[in-house]
Amino acid sequence: METEIKQEDPLDYDFDSCQSYNPPISITYQQPEQATQSFPNSMPTKEEIENINDLTWFIIRSKYQRTCQLTSDNRSKLSRAIIKFIHMRHFEKFGTFDVRLTTQNFEYLTKIIIELFPTESAETYFIRSSKGKNASGKLYNSFINTRQEVTESGLVMTKRKSKENKFENYEEFDEEIEDNLATSTALTLCQKNDFNDLQEMTKAWNECLDERCKLLSRIGAHEYFGMFPYLNEDLGYKWLINDAHQKYQNFPSIDDLNLITSNIFDRLSRVKTHLSRTFIQDHINNADNVILALILLPYLFQQQQGKRSANGTPKVTKFDSYHRFLPHFVSITELEAFEDTQNFIEKPIQVSVIGSLERPYAILRVFNTKYNFNSPRCAVDAAFKSFIALNIGFPHEAAQPWEFLRKFIYKIDDLGKKNEKVYPQVETMINEINASMKIRYD
Repeated sequence: METEIKQEDPLDYDFDSCQSYNPPISITYQQPEQATQSFPNSMPTKEEIENINDLTWFIIRSKYQRTCQLTSDNRSKLSRAIIKFIHMRHFEKFGTFDVRLTTQNFEYLTKIIIELFPTESAETYFIRSSKGKNASGKLYNSFINTRQEVTESGLVMTKRKSKENKFENYEEFDEEIEDNLATSTALTLCQKNDFNDLQEMTKAWNECLDERCKLLSRIGAHEYFGMFPYLNEDLGYKWLINDAHQKYQNFPSIDDLNLITSNIFDRLSRVKTHLSRTFIQDHINNADNVILALILLPYLFQQQQGKRSANGTPKVTKFDSYHRFLPHFVSITELEAFEDTQNFIEKPIQVSVIGSLERPYAILRVFNTKYNFNSPRCAVDAAFKSFIALNIGFPHEAAQPWEFLRKFIYKIDDLGKKNEKVYPQVETMINEINASMKIRYD
């Protein structure tokens, strides 16, 4: 899939203009019940869903019959088509768009989807709430969004369930679903693709921060990112930087790495890796030393090659870590060949340096969206803050260099996550650098 490269405005990058949220909730999926189960007459049968009279539905069914697979966009459209059909059918039967779906209803519909599209995964469409965690999935999110649209339009009036008031004609509406319907005008504005008044949109983006936190925790980073069109625009990454600064204010500058580049090069000179030594020799006199230090930073952390950890996770090599942290590519063609081997869902954030190191540029990829930076330093900074804003964990292969930046450069000691992993090599390196700097300045 081709992805459009977004252009950076090099004169409009302000490290201090940017700002958080709560971490997303991991969700455990429970298998849906059989689709043959009977429901009130507001629910369609499998045959009715299979024959939905909608062009989008026909197109998706036709594509699937040829390829036996769906794209993420197809899955979203499929879910919206089903929810739209249910609303129209409900209106024909009861004269109202006030559709109420329960967890059991969602599992019933999910089962039908899997029967019609056998290669699909049920948890893509619905994951029930459990232990205080909100429900999620494309089918669930389509319902929430459609429900919000018909409510805002005045077609239905939202009403609360009470002990004295039980809904008629359909199953009892889940309180959790009702609670998720209150979307502010600010959030609605951020979900539009009219960018004529960007200042007003940015103001709305800050106003709906708490709502977006809850939304992110409910649906996950990938779908969340796709809900806001401006994030796919040229300077959309600035909204992610903005959210990061809301959570951790007064970020130090990545330029502070200038203070320790000589220390890093000295350490690299002692590393038994031919690539790092020759790389320094070839570029030390004509490259930005901060970028050179960042590219080679993964080589300072030892990896156990060819072994597996106790939980079965493969141990990675230094070369693996280099490719997942800040790889250097001679050309865009070389980068594209590398990206053809990557899964953008499993590895959602990647920053790469392109071209001659005398005048390099960088590309930051967040899922399928690419941003082009004239300054690789700014790209690394934006990548770090994108991890923070989307609450995505650092990639396993490059966790140690990112952890080093987090603790030494950005001075963030705690990301607020349970059982946060400690990397002894990172801690040792930070302590040694701090000790050497103290001696140097004393």
